[in-house]
Amino acid sequence: GGRGIHRATWQPKDVSVEGVTLAYKNRELLERTTLRLSSGKKYGLIGRNGVGKTTLLRRIVTQTLPGFPLHLRVHHVGQELAADDRTCLETVMDSDLNRADLLAEADWLSSDEADDDGQDGTPLTPEARAARLQAVYEELEALDAH
Repeated sequence: GGRGIHRATWQPKDVSVEGVTLAYKNRELLERTTLRLSSGKKYGLIGRNGVGKTTLLRRIVTQTLPGFPLHLRVHHVGQELAADDRTCLETVMDSDLNRADLLAEADWLSSDEADDDGQDGTPLTPEARAARLQAVYEELEALDAH
């Protein structure tokens, strides 16, 4: 057998965005502010209602905050969640819909149900099933989820 080549591109996980200006309904919430976040640290936003905490988070999550690194994945979990048996970490991880879809597909591909037909109704050969399962695991690995 040959050797595989694994390529990884390093990208910084720290955030430093200068000149952040944020407005909502013609009201300026932030003016030429610097946003700095260090990887591995935990942050909380504290302030009165209406000062822009949720607006800032939504702009980051939707990748509409100019200068915020696009290679970083950010998830916003709502403030009001119904209580259930999940841990805080499980709740946050479940908010990543792409990850949840990939995990569900991996479970399906690993089950006996995948022996008959593909999810679109076309026959799924064992080779195609194995290839798709490998691709799903690679996508999960890229998301640091598996």
